[in-house]
Amino acid sequence: MLFVAEFIRKHQSAILEKQNLTLPRLDILRILKRVFPESITITNIKEEMIYKTIDHSRMIDKMKREGLVNATKNKTTKEIAITVRGLDALSAADKYYDEMFLAENYLTEENARKINEALQETLGKIK
Repeated sequence: MLFVAEFIRKHQSAILEKQNLTLPRLDILRILKRVFPESITITNIKEEMIYKTIDHSRMIDKMKREGLVNATKNKTTKEIAITVRGLDALSAADKYYDEMFLAENYLTEENARKINEALQETLGKIK
């Protein structure tokens, strides 16, 4: 499983690199799009992210400098919102969705179902 997960991560990273994105940055943009036009705190972003080990604050600061997000400081928290440029970057990445997530041109629906069932069974035994 680890080999397959790493293979997929590398595959997705290579595609995103063309748009100057990474998987964690894509994750942040997707979270922010979900709450758009509202904003969300960095703490809430961290809780929802798949990638927990990155420096979220530093990454968001870089994304702010690139115009992908806005950050406003309230009394005790920093609120983050996606910008139009961030939405555009997300739309550009979405054009590669099928390629990134190994859709039917790589994996038949039947094989995907079998793999999913096997993984669910394995994970059920681990819990």
